[in-house]
Amino acid sequence: VASSASSGWPTIRRHTACPVCVGFGISNAVQVREAGADADGVVVGSAIVKVIAEYGRSKDIDARVEAFVRPLAGAAHGAGGA
Repeated sequence: VASSASSGWPTIRRHTACPVCVGFGISNAVQVREAGADADGVVVGSAIVKVIAEYGRSKDIDARVEAFVRPLAGAAHGAGGA
């Protein structure tokens, strides 16, 4: 996540009362934690799709996706994860 991304938050927040989420380029726990420090939410999409594409035919796809997502969720909820 570009460090310059957070510089736009004050402008965005002046124009909306809606929650502000970030979701481009987020693929690991460190990025989730950094983005979540300024945003109201963090969206991880493409990185999860890549895991599904790689392991989609595996019998343990659910466990693989969970193993990928768990540290991201931990980082989002302040439990580390990096």
